[in-house]
Amino acid sequence: KDVASSEGLALIALATKFSYRLRPTVLELLEMPYFADLCQEAPPRPWRHQDAPQIADVREALEIEQSKQFSAAQRAQEVQALRSAQGEDGLDAAETSAEDAFIHRITSKAAATVEESVRNVCDRVR
Repeated sequence: KDVASSEGLALIALATKFSYRLRPTVLELLEMPYFADLCQEAPPRPWRHQDAPQIADVREALEIEQSKQFSAAQRAQEVQALRSAQGEDGLDAAETSAEDAFIHRITSKAAATVEESVRNVCDRVR
């Protein structure tokens, strides 16, 4: 069959919706006219409930990771604002160096938190 046909494009558009709640099920896709000849040759066999693969809803996990990322980014912004405000106080070189090291450590930890969170999201989505 020609995938570029309007039936094929409609099938692809439906099957690739980002939200799984908006995507049709496999059985619904197989009922589309595009698969009519295939279903006549080999009718689809629905799974029994216990045989169907379990797919967890990842929304809650993604919201938790988003919250972690937001908090880490907010901490980094607060530290940068604090650093800018302290730069105007005229501290000596030793105090500035110690504060810079501390601020660098905090911002590095925030960046690491965001990176770890992004990896967790990617792992859950796969």
